[in-house]
Amino acid sequence: MSDFDTLVKHLESLETRDRPVADTIRDLDAYHRAHAAELPPRLAHFLERRSYGKALAFLKDEPENMPPGGCSGK
Repeated sequence: MSDFDTLVKHLESLETRDRPVADTIRDLDAYHRAHAAELPPRLAHFLERRSYGKALAFLKDEPENMPPGGCSGK
């Protein structure tokens, strides 16, 4: 499983609630700390701000599904 696949899996688990949210957020924070320098800047921004819906839409290349907010451009 690639690093991005792992990231997508964590982000999707927030939607499905198939594991405790606190555990998932802890894993996402750890992922961001470990990979921030190599992530696309926009993705790093979404993870830093905990804009997980935006991060998932970015990774899936689904801008139409990006939740509204200041950094989504909507």
